[in-house]
Amino acid sequence: MADASRRPNIVVLMADTVMRAALGCYGGAVRTPHIDALARHAHRFDHLYQPANMCQPSRVTWMTGCLPATTQVYVNGFGNNRRRQRTILRELADAGYQGGYLGLFHCWPGPDRDGLDAHQWLDWIYDWQHDPHSWSVPEELVRAWRAHLASMGVTSPDDQLRDFRQHAGHTDFPLAQHPAVRITDQSIAAIRGFAPDRPNLLWTSFWMPHEPWAPPQAYLERHAGVDLPLPVSWREGLSGATPRPGTAGNREQFLSLGPAIEPSLRRLWQAYAGCMALVDEQVGRIVAELTARGEYDNTLIVFMTDHGTTHGAHGWLYKGGSFMIDEVSRVPCLVKLPGQRQATTIPDIVSSADLYPTLMELLGIPHGPVDGQSWTNLFAGGTRTDARAYGQHLAGDEPGSEAVRSLRTGAYKYNLYAQDGRDELFDLATDPGEQVNRLADRPALARELRADLVAAIQRSTDVFQVA
Repeated sequence: MADASRRPNIVVLMADTVMRAALGCYGGAVRTPHIDALARHAHRFDHLYQPANMCQPSRVTWMTGCLPATTQVYVNGFGNNRRRQRTILRELADAGYQGGYLGLFHCWPGPDRDGLDAHQWLDWIYDWQHDPHSWSVPEELVRAWRAHLASMGVTSPDDQLRDFRQHAGHTDFPLAQHPAVRITDQSIAAIRGFAPDRPNLLWTSFWMPHEPWAPPQAYLERHAGVDLPLPVSWREGLSGATPRPGTAGNREQFLSLGPAIEPSLRRLWQAYAGCMALVDEQVGRIVAELTARGEYDNTLIVFMTDHGTTHGAHGWLYKGGSFMIDEVSRVPCLVKLPGQRQATTIPDIVSSADLYPTLMELLGIPHGPVDGQSWTNLFAGGTRTDARAYGQHLAGDEPGSEAVRSLRTGAYKYNLYAQDGRDELFDLATDPGEQVNRLADRPALARELRADLVAAIQRSTDVFQVA
Protein backbone atom coordinates (compact mmCIF):
# COMPACT_ATOMS: atom_id res chain seq x y z
CA MET A 1 0.00 0.00 0.00
CA ALA A 2 3.02 2.34 0.16
CA ASP A 3 2.64 3.56 -3.48
CA ALA A 4 0.78 6.89 -3.13
CA SER A 5 -1.00 6.46 -6.47
CA ARG A 6 -2.47 3.14 -5.30
CA ARG A 7 -3.39 3.99 -1.74
CA PRO A 8 -6.91 2.89 -0.82
CA ASN A 9 -9.84 5.08 0.07
CA ILE A 10 -10.49 5.35 3.81
CA VAL A 11 -13.90 5.57 5.49
CA VAL A 12 -14.01 6.02 9.27
CA LEU A 13 -17.41 5.50 10.91
CA MET A 14 -17.47 6.77 14.48
CA ALA A 15 -20.43 6.65 16.85
CA ASP A 16 -20.48 8.24 20.30
CA THR A 17 -20.98 6.13 23.47
CA VAL A 18 -21.10 2.62 21.98
CA MET A 19 -20.94 -0.28 24.41
CA ARG A 20 -19.67 -3.66 23.31
CA ALA A 21 -22.92 -5.06 24.70
CA ALA A 22 -24.79 -2.94 22.15
CA LEU A 23 -23.44 -4.80 19.11
CA GLY A 24 -24.48 -8.23 17.89
CA CYS A 25 -20.95 -8.92 16.62
CA TYR A 26 -19.75 -8.57 20.23
CA GLY A 27 -22.40 -10.92 21.57
CA GLY A 28 -24.84 -8.17 22.52
CA ALA A 29 -28.62 -8.42 22.39
CA VAL A 30 -29.12 -5.19 20.40
CA ARG A 31 -29.97 -5.83 16.76
CA THR A 32 -27.21 -4.33 14.63
CA PRO A 33 -27.30 -6.31 11.36
CA HIS A 34 -25.34 -3.81 9.26
CA ILE A 35 -22.44 -3.39 11.66
CA ASP A 36 -22.46 -7.16 12.15
CA ALA A 37 -22.22 -7.62 8.37
CA LEU A 38 -19.18 -5.31 8.29
CA ALA A 39 -17.64 -7.36 11.12
CA ARG A 40 -17.82 -10.47 8.94
CA HIS A 41 -15.24 -8.84 6.66
CA ALA A 42 -13.13 -7.19 9.34
CA HIS A 43 -10.63 -7.56 12.16
CA ARG A 44 -12.61 -7.33 15.41
CA PHE A 45 -10.70 -6.14 18.47
CA ASP A 46 -11.72 -7.87 21.67
CA HIS A 47 -9.60 -5.96 24.21
CA LEU A 48 -9.24 -2.44 22.88
CA TYR A 49 -9.06 0.23 25.58
CA GLN A 50 -9.53 3.96 25.22
CA PRO A 51 -7.68 6.02 27.85
CA ALA A 52 -10.32 8.42 29.21
CA ASN A 53 -13.92 8.43 30.37
CA MET A 54 -14.87 11.56 28.41
CA CYS A 55 -15.43 12.32 24.74
CA GLN A 56 -12.78 14.90 23.94
CA PRO A 57 -9.65 13.33 25.42
CA SER A 58 -10.62 10.00 23.91
CA ARG A 59 -11.28 11.50 20.47
CA VAL A 60 -8.01 13.44 20.51
CA THR A 61 -6.19 10.18 21.29
CA TRP A 62 -7.79 8.44 18.30
CA MET A 63 -6.91 11.44 16.12
CA THR A 64 -3.28 11.92 17.22
CA GLY A 65 -2.05 8.52 18.42
CA CYS A 66 -1.14 10.16 21.73
CA LEU A 67 -2.50 9.58 25.23
CA PRO A 68 -3.94 12.43 27.35
CA ALA A 69 -0.64 12.74 29.25
CA THR A 70 1.00 13.70 25.95
CA THR A 71 -1.76 15.86 24.49
CA GLN A 72 -2.59 17.43 27.89
CA VAL A 73 -6.27 17.03 26.97
CA TYR A 74 -7.69 15.40 30.10
CA VAL A 75 -11.26 16.77 30.07
CA ASN A 76 -13.97 18.02 27.76
CA GLY A 77 -13.69 21.71 27.05
CA PHE A 78 -13.39 23.62 23.82
CA GLY A 79 -10.01 25.07 23.10
CA ASN A 80 -8.05 22.96 25.56
CA ASN A 81 -6.13 21.08 22.86
CA ARG A 82 -2.66 22.58 22.73
CA ARG A 83 -2.27 21.22 19.22
CA ARG A 84 1.26 19.90 19.71
CA GLN A 85 0.52 16.75 17.74
CA ARG A 86 -0.24 16.14 14.09
CA THR A 87 -3.55 14.45 13.36
CA ILE A 88 -4.56 11.63 11.07
CA LEU A 89 -6.43 14.23 9.02
CA ARG A 90 -3.33 16.37 8.52
CA GLU A 91 -1.12 13.39 7.67
CA LEU A 92 -3.56 12.11 5.05
CA ALA A 93 -4.15 15.55 3.57
CA ASP A 94 -0.41 16.07 3.18
CA ALA A 95 -0.17 12.63 1.56
CA GLY A 96 -2.62 13.65 -1.16
CA TYR A 97 -5.93 12.46 0.21
CA GLN A 98 -9.09 14.32 -0.72
CA GLY A 99 -11.87 14.35 1.79
CA GLY A 100 -13.23 15.66 5.00
CA TYR A 101 -15.01 15.17 8.27
CA LEU A 102 -18.77 15.08 8.74
CA GLY A 103 -20.61 15.13 12.05
CA LEU A 104 -19.50 15.37 15.65
CA PHE A 105 -15.85 16.35 15.82
CA HIS A 106 -15.38 17.35 19.50
CA CYS A 107 -11.60 17.72 19.39
CA TRP A 108 -11.25 21.49 19.13
CA PRO A 109 -13.64 24.25 18.11
CA GLY A 110 -14.22 26.18 14.95
CA PRO A 111 -14.36 25.32 11.25
CA ASP A 112 -11.00 23.53 11.23
CA ARG A 113 -10.75 20.44 9.05
CA ASP A 114 -7.01 20.25 9.72
CA GLY A 115 -6.08 20.02 6.08
CA LEU A 116 -9.19 18.32 4.67
CA ASP A 117 -11.57 20.83 3.16
CA ALA A 118 -13.52 19.29 0.32
CA HIS A 119 -16.55 18.35 2.40
CA GLN A 120 -18.71 20.21 4.87
CA TRP A 121 -17.54 20.75 8.43
CA LEU A 122 -20.03 20.12 11.22
CA ASP A 123 -19.67 19.83 14.97
CA TRP A 124 -23.01 19.23 16.61
CA ILE A 125 -21.92 20.16 20.12
CA TYR A 126 -20.20 23.37 19.16
CA ASP A 127 -22.61 24.42 16.41
CA TRP A 128 -25.72 23.51 18.38
CA GLN A 129 -24.62 25.84 21.14
CA HIS A 130 -23.37 28.67 18.94
CA ASP A 131 -25.14 28.36 15.60
CA PRO A 132 -28.44 26.45 15.71
CA HIS A 133 -28.85 26.93 11.95
CA SER A 134 -25.64 25.12 11.05
CA TRP A 135 -27.62 22.01 10.11
CA SER A 136 -29.82 23.99 7.70
CA VAL A 137 -32.84 22.78 9.64
CA PRO A 138 -35.91 25.02 9.30
CA GLU A 139 -36.52 27.13 12.39
CA GLU A 140 -39.88 25.48 13.08
CA LEU A 141 -38.12 22.09 13.33
CA VAL A 142 -35.50 23.53 15.65
CA ARG A 143 -38.28 24.83 17.88
CA ALA A 144 -40.10 21.48 17.71
CA TRP A 145 -36.94 19.58 18.68
CA ARG A 146 -36.26 21.85 21.63
CA ALA A 147 -39.90 21.65 22.76
CA HIS A 148 -39.73 17.87 22.68
CA LEU A 149 -36.53 17.85 24.71
CA ALA A 150 -38.12 20.23 27.21
CA SER A 151 -41.05 17.84 27.62
CA MET A 152 -38.51 15.18 28.63
CA GLY A 153 -36.75 17.40 31.15
CA VAL A 154 -34.10 18.97 28.92
CA THR A 155 -34.46 22.75 28.98
CA SER A 156 -31.30 23.92 27.20
CA PRO A 157 -28.82 22.50 24.69
CA ASP A 158 -26.26 22.14 27.49
CA ASP A 159 -28.60 19.73 29.29
CA GLN A 160 -27.93 17.20 26.56
CA LEU A 161 -24.42 17.00 27.98
CA ARG A 162 -25.44 16.88 31.64
CA ASP A 163 -28.58 15.82 33.40
CA PHE A 164 -30.20 13.39 31.02
CA ARG A 165 -29.12 10.29 32.86
CA GLN A 166 -32.44 8.77 33.80
CA HIS A 167 -34.42 10.20 30.86
CA ALA A 168 -35.27 7.98 27.95
CA GLY A 169 -38.10 7.93 25.47
CA HIS A 170 -38.61 8.77 21.81
CA THR A 171 -38.71 11.78 19.55
CA ASP A 172 -41.26 12.76 16.93
CA PHE A 173 -38.63 14.83 15.14
CA PRO A 174 -38.89 14.12 11.37
CA LEU A 175 -36.62 11.23 10.49
CA ALA A 176 -35.35 12.87 7.31
CA GLN A 177 -34.14 15.84 9.40
CA HIS A 178 -32.60 13.73 12.15
CA PRO A 179 -28.87 14.51 12.55
CA ALA A 180 -27.86 10.86 12.00
CA VAL A 181 -29.80 10.70 8.74
CA ARG A 182 -28.58 14.09 7.55
CA ILE A 183 -24.95 13.15 8.20
CA THR A 184 -25.47 9.95 6.25
CA ASP A 185 -27.07 11.80 3.34
CA GLN A 186 -24.03 14.07 3.25
CA SER A 187 -21.69 11.09 3.52
CA ILE A 188 -23.34 9.42 0.55
CA ALA A 189 -22.99 12.64 -1.42
CA ALA A 190 -19.32 12.73 -0.47
CA ILE A 191 -18.80 9.15 -1.67
CA ARG A 192 -20.44 10.04 -4.97
CA GLY A 193 -17.90 12.85 -5.23
CA PHE A 194 -14.85 10.65 -4.64
CA ALA A 195 -11.99 11.68 -6.92
CA PRO A 196 -11.16 8.92 -9.41
CA ASP A 197 -7.47 9.87 -9.67
CA ARG A 198 -6.45 10.21 -6.02
CA PRO A 199 -7.21 8.52 -2.70
CA ASN A 200 -10.23 9.73 -0.73
CA LEU A 201 -11.00 10.02 2.98
CA LEU A 202 -14.42 10.27 4.61
CA TRP A 203 -14.66 10.49 8.42
CA THR A 204 -18.31 10.31 9.49
CA SER A 205 -19.06 10.79 13.18
CA PHE A 206 -22.52 10.21 14.66
CA TRP A 207 -23.73 11.86 17.86
CA MET A 208 -25.86 8.81 18.70
CA PRO A 209 -26.13 6.72 20.77
CA HIS A 210 -24.98 9.47 23.15
CA GLU A 211 -27.78 10.71 25.38
CA PRO A 212 -30.46 11.99 25.20
CA TRP A 213 -31.72 8.49 24.48
CA ALA A 214 -34.66 9.56 22.37
CA PRO A 215 -34.77 7.68 19.05
CA PRO A 216 -37.70 7.96 16.64
CA GLN A 217 -40.68 5.91 17.83
CA ALA A 218 -40.24 3.13 15.28
CA TYR A 219 -36.65 2.53 16.43
CA LEU A 220 -37.63 2.60 20.10
CA GLU A 221 -40.18 -0.14 19.46
CA ARG A 222 -37.70 -2.44 17.73
CA HIS A 223 -36.43 -3.71 21.09
CA ALA A 224 -39.72 -3.78 22.96
CA GLY A 225 -39.85 -7.10 24.79
CA VAL A 226 -36.22 -7.94 23.98
CA ASP A 227 -34.21 -9.11 26.99
CA LEU A 228 -31.43 -6.54 27.20
CA PRO A 229 -29.38 -7.77 30.18
CA LEU A 230 -28.35 -5.23 32.79
CA PRO A 231 -24.70 -5.08 33.92
CA VAL A 232 -23.85 -7.76 36.46
CA SER A 233 -22.87 -5.09 38.98
CA TRP A 234 -25.98 -2.92 38.81
CA ARG A 235 -27.26 -4.03 42.21
CA GLU A 236 -24.05 -2.71 43.77
CA GLY A 237 -25.85 0.62 43.88
CA LEU A 238 -28.47 -0.93 46.20
CA SER A 239 -26.08 -2.83 48.43
CA GLY A 240 -24.98 -0.01 50.72
CA ALA A 241 -21.39 -0.54 49.61
CA THR A 242 -19.19 2.55 49.54
CA PRO A 243 -19.60 4.22 46.12
CA ARG A 244 -16.69 3.94 43.72
CA PRO A 245 -14.45 7.03 43.71
CA GLY A 246 -16.12 10.01 42.10
CA THR A 247 -19.62 8.47 41.99
CA ALA A 248 -21.22 9.50 45.27
CA GLY A 249 -23.43 12.19 43.75
CA ASN A 250 -24.65 9.88 41.03
CA ARG A 251 -25.39 7.20 43.64
CA GLU A 252 -27.87 9.60 45.25
CA GLN A 253 -29.63 10.04 41.91
CA PHE A 254 -29.62 6.30 41.39
CA LEU A 255 -31.21 5.59 44.77
CA SER A 256 -33.74 8.41 44.38
CA LEU A 257 -35.52 6.30 41.77
CA GLY A 258 -36.61 3.97 44.60
CA PRO A 259 -38.55 0.88 43.45
CA ALA A 260 -38.39 2.21 39.88
CA ILE A 261 -34.64 1.62 39.53
CA GLU A 262 -34.77 -1.63 37.59
CA PRO A 263 -37.63 -0.70 35.21
CA SER A 264 -35.95 2.68 34.65
CA LEU A 265 -32.69 0.98 33.69
CA ARG A 266 -34.54 -1.33 31.32
CA ARG A 267 -36.38 1.61 29.75
CA LEU A 268 -33.04 3.37 29.32
CA TRP A 269 -31.58 0.28 27.67
CA GLN A 270 -34.50 0.03 25.24
CA ALA A 271 -34.18 3.68 24.24
CA TYR A 272 -30.40 3.37 23.91
CA ALA A 273 -30.89 0.28 21.73
CA GLY A 274 -33.23 2.29 19.52
CA CYS A 275 -30.54 4.95 19.09
CA MET A 276 -28.01 2.24 18.24
CA ALA A 277 -30.42 0.72 15.71
CA LEU A 278 -30.71 4.07 13.94
CA VAL A 279 -26.92 4.41 13.74
CA ASP A 280 -26.63 0.82 12.50
CA GLU A 281 -29.05 1.57 9.68
CA GLN A 282 -26.98 4.59 8.63
CA VAL A 283 -23.80 2.51 8.63
CA GLY A 284 -25.61 0.11 6.33
CA ARG A 285 -26.54 2.94 3.96
CA ILE A 286 -22.94 4.13 3.72
CA VAL A 287 -21.54 0.63 3.13
CA ALA A 288 -24.26 -0.02 0.54
CA GLU A 289 -23.25 3.14 -1.34
CA LEU A 290 -19.60 2.07 -1.35
CA THR A 291 -20.66 -1.33 -2.68
CA ALA A 292 -22.99 0.07 -5.34
CA ARG A 293 -20.24 2.31 -6.66
CA GLY A 294 -17.65 -0.49 -6.72
CA GLU A 295 -15.57 1.14 -3.97
CA TYR A 296 -16.09 -1.36 -1.14
CA ASP A 297 -13.14 -3.64 -1.89
CA ASN A 298 -10.77 -0.71 -2.40
CA THR A 299 -11.76 0.96 0.86
CA LEU A 300 -10.24 0.61 4.31
CA ILE A 301 -13.19 0.93 6.72
CA VAL A 302 -12.95 1.57 10.47
CA PHE A 303 -15.90 1.45 12.87
CA MET A 304 -15.13 2.80 16.33
CA THR A 305 -16.36 4.83 19.30
CA ASP A 306 -14.95 7.22 21.87
CA HIS A 307 -16.14 5.36 24.99
CA GLY A 308 -18.94 3.21 26.34
CA THR A 309 -21.44 3.90 29.10
CA THR A 310 -22.62 2.13 32.24
CA HIS A 311 -26.41 1.65 32.23
CA GLY A 312 -26.32 1.08 35.99
CA ALA A 313 -22.98 -0.68 36.42
CA HIS A 314 -21.73 -0.14 39.98
CA GLY A 315 -24.72 2.09 40.68
CA TRP A 316 -23.62 4.58 38.02
CA LEU A 317 -25.79 5.74 35.14
CA TYR A 318 -23.43 7.44 32.77
CA LYS A 319 -19.83 7.79 31.60
CA GLY A 320 -17.16 10.02 33.10
CA GLY A 321 -16.89 8.62 36.61
CA SER A 322 -13.47 8.51 38.20
CA PHE A 323 -12.99 4.81 37.70
CA MET A 324 -11.82 2.75 34.75
CA ILE A 325 -14.47 0.07 34.36
CA ASP A 326 -14.68 -2.03 31.23
CA GLU A 327 -18.24 -0.90 30.42
CA VAL A 328 -16.75 2.52 29.63
CA SER A 329 -13.07 1.89 28.84
CA ARG A 330 -13.12 -1.32 26.81
CA VAL A 331 -14.64 -0.39 23.47
CA PRO A 332 -15.57 -2.06 20.18
CA CYS A 333 -13.51 -1.51 17.05
CA LEU A 334 -13.65 -3.05 13.57
CA VAL A 335 -11.05 -2.59 10.83
CA LYS A 336 -11.78 -3.88 7.33
CA LEU A 337 -8.70 -3.79 5.13
CA PRO A 338 -8.99 -3.34 1.35
CA GLY A 339 -10.00 -6.63 -0.24
CA GLN A 340 -10.70 -8.30 3.11
CA ARG A 341 -13.62 -10.73 3.07
CA GLN A 342 -12.98 -12.82 6.19
CA ALA A 343 -13.47 -12.06 9.86
CA THR A 344 -10.75 -12.35 12.46
CA THR A 345 -10.80 -11.68 16.19
CA ILE A 346 -7.76 -10.01 17.74
CA PRO A 347 -7.59 -10.96 21.44
CA ASP A 348 -4.52 -8.87 22.36
CA ILE A 349 -4.81 -5.88 24.69
CA VAL A 350 -4.45 -2.77 22.52
CA SER A 351 -5.05 0.98 22.76
CA SER A 352 -7.04 3.48 20.73
CA ALA A 353 -3.74 5.36 20.35
CA ASP A 354 -2.69 2.55 18.01
CA LEU A 355 -4.95 3.56 15.10
CA TYR A 356 -2.78 6.48 13.98
CA PRO A 357 0.50 4.54 13.57
CA THR A 358 -1.42 1.62 12.07
CA LEU A 359 -2.86 3.72 9.27
CA MET A 360 0.46 5.41 8.64
CA GLU A 361 2.30 2.07 8.38
CA LEU A 362 -0.35 0.53 6.14
CA LEU A 363 -0.19 3.54 3.82
CA GLY A 364 3.58 3.94 3.90
CA ILE A 365 3.40 7.44 5.37
CA PRO A 366 6.19 8.41 7.81
CA HIS A 367 5.12 10.02 11.07
CA GLY A 368 6.58 11.50 14.21
CA PRO A 369 6.59 10.10 17.78
CA VAL A 370 3.30 8.74 19.11
CA ASP A 371 2.24 6.70 22.12
CA GLY A 372 0.52 4.00 20.09
CA GLN A 373 1.89 0.92 18.33
CA SER A 374 0.92 -0.36 14.90
CA TRP A 375 -1.52 -3.25 14.56
CA THR A 376 -0.08 -4.52 11.28
CA ASN A 377 1.60 -7.54 12.88
CA LEU A 378 -1.71 -8.43 14.55
CA PHE A 379 -3.48 -8.27 11.19
CA ALA A 380 -0.89 -10.76 9.93
CA GLY A 381 -1.67 -13.19 12.75
CA GLY A 382 1.02 -12.12 15.19
CA THR A 383 0.68 -11.29 18.87
CA ARG A 384 1.93 -8.66 21.31
CA THR A 385 4.40 -9.61 23.96
CA ASP A 386 3.57 -8.12 27.35
CA ALA A 387 0.57 -6.25 25.89
CA ARG A 388 -0.81 -3.45 28.03
CA ALA A 389 -3.04 -0.40 27.91
CA TYR A 390 -3.10 2.70 30.10
CA GLY A 391 -6.01 4.74 31.37
CA GLN A 392 -5.60 8.43 32.23
CA HIS A 393 -8.78 10.04 33.52
CA LEU A 394 -8.51 13.70 34.63
CA ALA A 395 -5.25 15.52 35.28
CA GLY A 396 -4.59 14.71 38.94
CA ASP A 397 -2.33 17.68 39.68
CA GLU A 398 -4.60 19.47 42.18
CA PRO A 399 -5.44 18.68 45.82
CA GLY A 400 -8.63 16.65 46.10
CA SER A 401 -8.52 15.56 42.47
CA GLU A 402 -10.59 12.49 41.59
CA ALA A 403 -8.16 11.55 38.82
CA VAL A 404 -7.25 7.93 38.26
CA ARG A 405 -4.56 6.07 36.33
CA SER A 406 -5.02 2.51 35.17
CA LEU A 407 -2.90 -0.33 33.84
CA ARG A 408 -4.51 -3.22 31.99
CA THR A 409 -2.22 -6.18 31.35
CA GLY A 410 -2.67 -9.93 31.26
CA ALA A 411 -5.81 -10.84 33.19
CA TYR A 412 -5.49 -7.86 35.53
CA LYS A 413 -6.46 -4.26 35.89
CA TYR A 414 -4.73 -2.04 38.42
CA ASN A 415 -6.17 1.40 39.30
CA LEU A 416 -4.38 4.15 41.24
CA TYR A 417 -6.29 7.21 42.53
CA ALA A 418 -4.76 10.65 43.06
CA GLN A 419 -7.04 11.77 45.86
CA ASP A 420 -5.72 9.58 48.62
CA GLY A 421 -3.46 7.05 46.94
CA ARG A 422 -6.01 4.27 47.21
CA ASP A 423 -5.69 1.53 44.66
CA GLU A 424 -7.58 -1.44 43.26
CA LEU A 425 -6.64 -4.75 41.67
CA PHE A 426 -9.14 -6.76 39.66
CA ASP A 427 -8.76 -10.21 38.13
CA LEU A 428 -10.90 -9.90 35.01
CA ALA A 429 -10.58 -13.58 34.18
CA THR A 430 -12.60 -14.53 37.27
CA ASP A 431 -14.33 -11.20 37.96
CA PRO A 432 -15.27 -9.49 34.67
CA GLY A 433 -17.69 -7.22 36.53
CA GLU A 434 -14.80 -5.77 38.60
CA GLN A 435 -16.57 -6.27 41.91
CA VAL A 436 -13.84 -7.89 44.05
CA ASN A 437 -10.72 -5.88 44.89
CA ARG A 438 -7.89 -8.44 45.14
CA LEU A 439 -5.31 -6.21 46.85
CA ALA A 440 -5.43 -8.10 50.14
CA ASP A 441 -4.84 -11.57 48.72
CA ARG A 442 -2.37 -10.61 45.94
CA PRO A 443 -0.15 -7.92 47.50
CA ALA A 444 3.01 -8.85 45.59
CA LEU A 445 1.24 -8.59 42.25
CA ALA A 446 -0.30 -5.26 43.28
CA ARG A 447 3.15 -3.88 44.18
CA GLU A 448 4.55 -5.04 40.85
CA LEU A 449 1.75 -3.45 38.83
CA ARG A 450 1.88 -0.25 40.88
CA ALA A 451 5.61 0.06 40.20
CA ASP A 452 4.98 -0.51 36.49
CA LEU A 453 2.23 2.11 36.38
CA VAL A 454 4.16 4.69 38.42
CA ALA A 455 7.19 4.23 36.16
CA ALA A 456 5.01 4.84 33.10
CA ILE A 457 3.62 8.02 34.69
CA GLN A 458 7.06 9.32 35.58
CA ARG A 459 8.63 8.75 32.18
CA SER A 460 5.79 10.59 30.43
CA THR A 461 4.62 14.22 30.56
CA ASP A 462 1.69 13.21 32.79
CA VAL A 463 0.87 15.79 35.48
CA PHE A 464 -0.71 13.15 37.76
CA GLN A 465 0.66 13.37 41.28
CA VAL A 466 1.35 9.96 42.81
CA ALA A 467 0.28 10.02 46.47
